Amino acid sequence: MPSIERTAYPRLCEPVTPVELQRDFTPTDEAKLFAINSARKASHRLGILVLWKVFLRLRRFPPPEEIPSSVVQFTRIHLGFSENIPMPYQERKLWFRHCQAIRRYLDVKSYYGKEARHTAVRFAAEAALTMSQQTDILNAVMDGLIYARFELPAYSGLDRVVERVQAVIHRRLFGRVFARLSSVQRGPFSTNCW
Repeated sequence: MPSIERTAYPRLCEPVTPVELQRDFTPTDEAKLFAINSARKASHRLGILVLWKVFLRLRRFPPPEEIPSSVVQFTRIHLGFSENIPMPYQERKLWFRHCQAIRRYLDVKSYYGKEARHTAVRFAAEAALTMSQQTDILNAVMDGLIYARFELPAYSGLDRVVERVQAVIHRRLFGRVFARLSSVQRGPFSTNCW
């Protein structure tokens, strides 16, 4: 498994710098309007707006406990909310509902399901035909999923797909090359092991 740091898989690292906060998490008027139209309570508006901005940055919905507190505080300030307005996701049902609302609004499909897995496999197979480094294939699959309007899965799941597909594609390619070799070129490998 290639290290996540060697790929383009989006991550949020603590501390989030002031430049990153300003660039990636400043709520737009569209996002504020979406939050107002989607939630009545202040805490729910805070939560859905934070999820919106985090999704746009990561292309996935991390668990609420992984969202940096600096992002929540920055959003709270931009909304004019006091410190005592909490993130509302102690109850997972609300988090799922907010994720669904954001997906619908942004026209993004959840990764979980056959269509998403088939799409990831297709992009991995196409990339594995021309690339040999697993990191490059992972990056190509992520680009393909984003282009196809899917959210990104967990890194480990994406890595498993790429690893399996790469093994199959490379086995086929090596088998074709091996089949074209003469018995003299094959030498001690003359039995067909492919």
